[in-house]
Amino acid sequence: MPAISLTDRAILAIGGDDARSFLQSLLTCNVDQVTEQHATYGALLSAQGKFQYDFFLFEHAGQLMFDLQAESLEAFSKVLAMYKLRAAVTMEAKPEMMSVALPGGEALALFDMPEERGAVRMTDDVCVMVDPRHTGIGVRLIGERGYVEGMLERMALEVAPLEHYHRHRLSLGIPEGTHDAVVGRTILLENGYDQLGAVDFTKGCYIGQEVTARSKHRGQLRKYLYQVEADEPLPEPGTDVLAADGRVIGSMRSSVGTIGMALIRDDMLMDNTDGITTGGVAIRLQTPWWREAA
Repeated sequence: MPAISLTDRAILAIGGDDARSFLQSLLTCNVDQVTEQHATYGALLSAQGKFQYDFFLFEHAGQLMFDLQAESLEAFSKVLAMYKLRAAVTMEAKPEMMSVALPGGEALALFDMPEERGAVRMTDDVCVMVDPRHTGIGVRLIGERGYVEGMLERMALEVAPLEHYHRHRLSLGIPEGTHDAVVGRTILLENGYDQLGAVDFTKGCYIGQEVTARSKHRGQLRKYLYQVEADEPLPEPGTDVLAADGRVIGSMRSSVGTIGMALIRDDMLMDNTDGITTGGVAIRLQTPWWREAA
């Protein structure tokens, strides 16, 4: 079983007396459900209800900790600071901490973790977290670099490149951050964020709530993410997806080799998946599990 250092992730700590109430009013997830035994997946939206950032949220040493894309850390921190005003909240980036993925159900057994999305326990000062989106993604280890590396060394785990993690999540139809969402354009339900546990429809107000709730209650959206498979390497994100008659019906999102995801116009697909191509590559579409579960 490989261990993958998630070098594209960063950790941000939020503390202070008002930390929970402050975040609860901003984020799509229910912050009150985050404990030292349970983590969640969530997002921060624009005022127009469009995707800005996604993250894992867990509690450690009395603080709420974000595991998010490293490229988003600075901008995300600035947005939180803008909303903070006089709230008793502290924010601190944690460059000394790292995040490591151990893909697959075998990882849950290795750490004796329950098959429960978001389950957390501490081992040797390292947070062991079952991925809150899908247990099949596996376990994530988060902690100070020395502790995490020491744990991996003692366990003599094989080290794999970052693309191994992204290939695994794509094989399960799991989108992630700006790899598969477009900042300022993506509606969360297009990417299945509700079924992945990132949206709480009962918690009360948060930024962008109205658009998200309306998307849920109206039901059908025009566009959704689909899993993509091909017999040759897929093109880069943003490449048009074409129907057999040449109509543009969507665009590619992230991919690794011959598997990936694409955002497709359902009203233009009309259940006809024959002859679809992207960048000259013939592709096969598959509805992700979270769409079928909705």
